[in-house]
Amino acid sequence: MNEAKGKLRWLGRGILAVMLGSACFSVYLDIQRRFVSPGAIEATRRFVSTDQTLADAGRAGPVGLQFLNCDGGTRQFAYFRAVYDLYPLPVVIANDEVVVFDGAQIPSGIVHSGEWWRQHGVKTIVTVDQARHSWEAESIPLRNRGA
Repeated sequence: MNEAKGKLRWLGRGILAVMLGSACFSVYLDIQRRFVSPGAIEATRRFVSTDQTLADAGRAGPVGLQFLNCDGGTRQFAYFRAVYDLYPLPVVIANDEVVVFDGAQIPSGIVHSGEWWRQHGVKTIVTVDQARHSWEAESIPLRNRGA
């Protein structure tokens, strides 16, 4: 009988600890939501906008990315975000010889012609312009934008 009472006591203490922990966690989340989250919410808005642009671009098929006025960090973010969002669709940035491990390996300022994109099976290109803070999608057939 004493053994059963001991187990019930431990069970009661465990339930009390879980309830107390849950209350503390709830207060913590409320503090985060009220005081910390405004910056996080703004960052999330940027992700939502980027993800929507990529999702819209990917509806037609493979997507090409080109970068104007972008540093390595922006190129890396854009490329990895596109690969994550569009999987299993391919994301084309350059010829097959280019291997990407970080943003420095991603070509910037190269604007391919519409024919080049078509040869690589791209249906839509997304141009990332850091200076203008923009992500713009354009469907194939493309205007000739350069060689």
